[in-house]
Amino acid sequence: MATDTKRVAVLQATAVSPSEDTAELRLHLTFFDVIWVSFHQIQRVLFFNHPISSSEFLETVVPGLKTSLSKALSRYPPLAGNLIQPFNLDPPELIYSPGDSVSINFTEADESLDFNRLTAHENRDADEFYNLVPDLPTGSEEGYNKTAVLAIQVTLFPETGYSWVTWVKSGAESGETVNGNEPEYLGFTVDVRKRVDPPLPETYFGNCLAVAVIESTHGKLKSEGGFFEAVDLIGECISEKVNKKDEILKDADEWLVKYGPLSVSGVRVAVRLRPRNSEEMAADADFADCVELQPELKRLKLRKNYWDSDTYEFDEVLTEIASQKRVYEVVSKPVDEAPVSSPLPFISESVLDGYNGTVMAYGQTGTGKTYTLGRLGDEDTSARGIMDLLNPANDNISIVEDQRTGDVSLPGATLVDVRDQQTFLELLRLGEAHRIAANTKLNTESSRSHAILMLVDGSSSLQEILEEESYQKKKLEEEVRILHNQKLLRQRQQWTKIHWHNELLLATKLRYSRDNDNGERTSISNLHEQVGLQKILSLLESEDANVQIHAVKVVANLAAEEANQGKIVEASGLTSLLRLLRKYEDETIGRIAAGAIANLAMNECNQELIMAQGGVPLLPMTATNAEDPQTLRMVAGAMANLCGNDKLQTRLRSESGIKAILGMVRCTDPDVLSQVARGIANFAKCESRVATQGIRPGRSLLVEDGALPWIVQNANNEALLIRRHVELALCHLAQHEVNAKDLTRGGALWDLLGISRDCSRDDIKALACRTLTSSSMFQAEMRRLRIEV
Repeated sequence: MATDTKRVAVLQATAVSPSEDTAELRLHLTFFDVIWVSFHQIQRVLFFNHPISSSEFLETVVPGLKTSLSKALSRYPPLAGNLIQPFNLDPPELIYSPGDSVSINFTEADESLDFNRLTAHENRDADEFYNLVPDLPTGSEEGYNKTAVLAIQVTLFPETGYSWVTWVKSGAESGETVNGNEPEYLGFTVDVRKRVDPPLPETYFGNCLAVAVIESTHGKLKSEGGFFEAVDLIGECISEKVNKKDEILKDADEWLVKYGPLSVSGVRVAVRLRPRNSEEMAADADFADCVELQPELKRLKLRKNYWDSDTYEFDEVLTEIASQKRVYEVVSKPVDEAPVSSPLPFISESVLDGYNGTVMAYGQTGTGKTYTLGRLGDEDTSARGIMDLLNPANDNISIVEDQRTGDVSLPGATLVDVRDQQTFLELLRLGEAHRIAANTKLNTESSRSHAILMLVDGSSSLQEILEEESYQKKKLEEEVRILHNQKLLRQRQQWTKIHWHNELLLATKLRYSRDNDNGERTSISNLHEQVGLQKILSLLESEDANVQIHAVKVVANLAAEEANQGKIVEASGLTSLLRLLRKYEDETIGRIAAGAIANLAMNECNQELIMAQGGVPLLPMTATNAEDPQTLRMVAGAMANLCGNDKLQTRLRSESGIKAILGMVRCTDPDVLSQVARGIANFAKCESRVATQGIRPGRSLLVEDGALPWIVQNANNEALLIRRHVELALCHLAQHEVNAKDLTRGGALWDLLGISRDCSRDDIKALACRTLTSSSMFQAEMRRLRIEV
């Protein structure tokens, strides 16, 4: 799922442990458990019609639910444990350790989530239910993946009822698009507790379900009679297999082989953020402004602008400080020791036993593909065909395809008999040294070649090799197709759904009510051409609040694209948005208008226009009247953009812009605080640039307006994005001796020392060290305290 629409607010987040002390429990998965390990997670949503207020819910319902859960976990402690899946061939285990608990969130739905509609017998958008689903805690340790067995979220619908959602670990998501001839499988489970011989003991904890699978084709099931096709097949299966006691378990020993592949995509996808290069460090660029990694949740958040972002899930998320060893452990080692193409990795053979495995790096030039997979040799920009890396003079090798078998070979390529590891490594280094690299705009050592290394096990017959190559070729094609369908297409659909949903609604409304009655849907990319940008802007003045909301959403999303910003400003769109911000009554309108202004404020020319048209006092006024974190985040984002303009520093301060930003810290929402921190860092950076231009700065305006206590207070904030901005602000303030006295008195010296020693960003750490050693006041204070940098 790739959506960041926050439609529930957290009232209380806690963890519940068993009420009684329980010793460590280790449960090896049984035959009935193993088949389900690779299937998708089970999500149960239960609705209770129980009108109740928020205060009464927290005071009466919540304590009872927590107590009841704690007692239940005492009877079933494995539910509070974790599923451990080793990277090697060891089988997975369910482990409960003393202190383990179940994560449970108590949340409250906003008005956009309608309890009666969600529980009605009608078609609903499934994405809405994901607001009610908790995050299932996952992570990786040395040598294994760790996943919580259970997570719970209880969502209150004020004065209506509440929902109880349990998310139980079972495996990975699936889904793909197929053509009409591709097989489709309909599956259901069968309770076999009374059919097992010998009978199950009363103390047995685990699954006891059989698998019933029916095969058809995509074309048949999608046809007009597809429903009846499915009914007939299921009925036949129940009659011939389920109703006969011995039949359902007859082929149980083949379940893993037959049905395991249906539960997995065969492809695992990891994402790695590369460290900043020298040019990015010189420009003080910060990846955190556009991308946020959540490795513990295996998610990556892309910020489309300062008020909207998308979240994507991966099998692994690796930060810029991840070592090559770490990358190998979680990405390549499972392929080497347990191919991802198998239904259950822990029961598979290794690559060294003859099974193919592929690790493919994908990304733009300069993103670190070659660094991750291997080093390069000498630079060579010449154009060549297929070259023998063990014999570079042989640079015109032909590709030959066997017309009978379809196998591809390279006659004339060097073949070497390898009998030990040392010989293999020497050949690998020799070939790598002959690879081609070239200087591009994005990378000074960009690989301009593809290296192929083929190892042939001499103990296998030639026929076996040919058959294996043919099989692996077909399997790789299937894996690439699944990768495209499952990952790329799913992301594109989610992005399209989120980004264009509101705009299509407006297009339909405009076309239906103003132009014609055919209800034609128009995409936002050409909406201003077909409907007219001026017409859309005119609807900002509508007396109908719903029309205003639709119109301002369209303008806000148009403003998110740089190509549209000039058109909006030329059509007096900025003026209209500021006017709307002055007189709005609906907080949704104020929030979206502030977001649109924040998008326009990314352009330096627009920043001066916002100032000239009175935007600085207007934005703080909006923040003062708002309680909604999303509105405050929009306003803070717009102010943060203005703070990054050197020309606006004095005027921002004179119009109380700094105090307005600091006033928004009353909201404890991390996204709001990160925008506040970004604004302060931008302001401090501008002051620092003034000094580098030869103008001796006076005392920092941030210090004079009282920002220093908040900066010091948040220097060790748990949120990485907030802490990163605060660290930058401190370092820029500390560069000027005139601020050193205030920083020392305010306790910032200790934070600067901490940054110089512990900051994960080398450039910030170096800046802190350079500042501490160049300031006479800091040096004197450190000598007094007997501190060394």
